[in-house]
Amino acid sequence: MKRALTLLVASLLLFMTAAPARADLDIERAGKDAHGYTQPGQQAGFCTHPSKLKEGADQMCPLADDTGCEGFKKMCASASKDPPKPKEVPKDDDSLANLFGGLAHVLMWVMLIGVAVVAVVLIVQALRRAKEDQRLADAKPITPTLLDKPAPEGPELSPITDAELLLRRAAELARAGEHERALFTYLEASLRALDNRGAVRIAKDRTYGEYVRFCKEVGAKAPLGDIVREVDRVKFGGVEASAEAAQRAAERAVRLVRVAAIAMIALVLAGCGGNNVARTLADDPNGTDVLVDLLKRQGIEAGSLRGSLARLPMPKEGEDTPAVMVDFERTKVDEGTRLYLLEWASAGGTLIITSSPGTWPKDLAARYQTTTSTKVTATVVVDTLDDEDQAGTRPKTYTAKVAEADALEMKCDASDPMDPRSNTIAWIGDDKPYAAFCFVGDGLVIGVANFDLFTNVGMMPPGNAEVAFAILSKLHAQEIRIAQPMDGIEPPSSPLSSIDRAGLGLGLWHALAAALILFFAVGARLSRAAKSPPDARRAFTEHVEATGLVYARAKAASHALVAYTKFVDERIRGMMPRGVSDPGAFLALRSGAAAEECHRVFDRASKAKAGEVLGDELDVLRRLTTLYASAVRRN
Repeated sequence: MKRALTLLVASLLLFMTAAPARADLDIERAGKDAHGYTQPGQQAGFCTHPSKLKEGADQMCPLADDTGCEGFKKMCASASKDPPKPKEVPKDDDSLANLFGGLAHVLMWVMLIGVAVVAVVLIVQALRRAKEDQRLADAKPITPTLLDKPAPEGPELSPITDAELLLRRAAELARAGEHERALFTYLEASLRALDNRGAVRIAKDRTYGEYVRFCKEVGAKAPLGDIVREVDRVKFGGVEASAEAAQRAAERAVRLVRVAAIAMIALVLAGCGGNNVARTLADDPNGTDVLVDLLKRQGIEAGSLRGSLARLPMPKEGEDTPAVMVDFERTKVDEGTRLYLLEWASAGGTLIITSSPGTWPKDLAARYQTTTSTKVTATVVVDTLDDEDQAGTRPKTYTAKVAEADALEMKCDASDPMDPRSNTIAWIGDDKPYAAFCFVGDGLVIGVANFDLFTNVGMMPPGNAEVAFAILSKLHAQEIRIAQPMDGIEPPSSPLSSIDRAGLGLGLWHALAAALILFFAVGARLSRAAKSPPDARRAFTEHVEATGLVYARAKAASHALVAYTKFVDERIRGMMPRGVSDPGAFLALRSGAAAEECHRVFDRASKAKAGEVLGDELDVLRRLTTLYASAVRRN
């Protein structure tokens, strides 16, 4: 039943092709709207300041004199003066696949080299750390130097987090004559603003200079460095803060705090300059912004495809299916995707192909024809009113000019065997088809010899927009999607298929084999029985000595001495007999050392205070450890 209905519609269209087809789109309006893009004050971006001519865009330069776009005309005039090469019928190639395959191989080697470098760095760091630990363990206890003078701390920031409020407080302090506090508040406001923008991260352990060195905002380093320099002169140089210094800091702080607001205002002003076409359309001469805009003005939803051609959902009966426009010269697709598109059209979809027939699916039986003319004509039926206000129709012919002389021939169900051109929509020259339609299964395929009429500059010459819309008048879809250059790449079904498609399938198998070999090698090594080493027992005094070395590295020897002295005092008093109250004398008795030495060491250790550095803490700790160990052994 569905097939019979399709044949009935085809028969009606065959009858109507004796006369031109009736247009559903407003062709006259499309021409007027396209002409508006070249009017003074409303010129599109590709007319006034076109982007650099990309590959293929220079083929549109033959239309430069007819577009009314002075910018595009000047760009074409300054382009290469070499005569254009004759156009070759494009053929399928795997250049895109080879490019991604090469990039994948390069990326694989870069990753392997990166992993090797990281491993070498980690090994070197581990060896250095082990060597340093061994050196510290074997080193003899020495008298440490006094603790280094701590670096100046960063500014103690106030609870106020709004940089603008801090600026106001600093200005009030400066007016009150408190220039030093104003100077510090200006620095605080600058750091707050930079922290909010992610240029610095405020922390108590950072100095002023570190904020400047690690600032990620390049333009903020110089003014922040000037403020820090003024603050350092006052805080560490003993220079009295002056009104001039506060004023210089204020100027730089205002720049740092309010730069984000100024940038936001500029963006708003740039975006609120009106709704003219020059600011809404792109500057690519070979783009499709004009086509999309003209279709939207007539209520047709148009835009990019939003996905891959190989993932188009199959049309369903009773659902509106968007028409798809594909240029196989721009969108590279493989043979499988071409066959899927043909299957999609046969299921009821509408496919518009705007490229040389050499790139089309072979089942369409399209053939490329040569021609020397660039004049394209299309005839449509328009509504009229006669003198008696009676509605009627009449054919109207539109003429356009394309950049390249291309023609095609399509033989399919829509053709009349007696007249192969009965399915032609537009002619180039006098007798060769430029655009034609064809029924494929339950769907429709419209073929155009090239994409010239649908580009931004291609719609600017007089009559071009009308002919383009006359070709699209065969459509009855309310939505048109245009395939982009990357839409011909079918997304992989899984990560493994993605790796295999990139040409790394063999490498993946090699990696799997290497992983299995490594798994069995490590497993065999771990499965071998090994003698358990005897438990190592260490004296408690060795633990104390090691703990002292840790405290020495952390420059906290006085704290270690205080802690160990408390421990020794408790243990000695626990061993002292009733009636004995002098730990030094008991220590001398048990250890066999001189009583004077024991009293001197114990008295010095007892008077040690945490945080107080006299320089002999480690030496006293070592002597006390030796005396206590001797006393314990003799007990």
